Amino acid sequence: MQDMTKIKHEQILLTSSQTASIIGVSLKTWRTWDQLGKIPKPILIGRKLFWRKDELIDWIENDCPKRDEWIYRTKKTS
Repeated sequence: MQDMTKIKHEQILLTSSQTASIIGVSLKTWRTWDQLGKIPKPILIGRKLFWRKDELIDWIENDCPKRDEWIYRTKKTS
């Protein structure tokens, strides 16, 4: 059995603050974009919003389309 302490943890969900910082905009701008539907739909867990890291990367690589134009398909690894 593999030692669980040696498995590297990679964050897959990002908060609003983390995402705004990574994208390079203020938190206020990120929240405004969310309200206007300019960014991918967040995931609501409890009362907090999160964005999938892999989805944000794909969204950026596809020239940041508006939410209603964005179709995210998870990549399945076999």
